[in-house]
Amino acid sequence: MSVLMSALLAVVLVAQFRTRVVTSVLFLAVVLGLVVHLGVTRKDVIAPEPAVRHSR
Repeated sequence: MSVLMSALLAVVLVAQFRTRVVTSVLFLAVVLGLVVHLGVTRKDVIAPEPAVRHSR
C-alpha cells in the first residue's frame, strides 16, 4: 500500500506541476500579446500630428 500511495502522490504532484506550468505559460503569452499589441497600436503623444490647426 505504501508504494501505491507514493506513486499516487507522485502522479498528483506531476499533474499539479504541469497545471502550474501551463497556467504560467498562458499568463506570459497573454502579457506578451498585450505588450506587442500596445507597442504596435499606440499613438505617439510626444509629437502631435501637424494637421492640427488653431483657429484665430
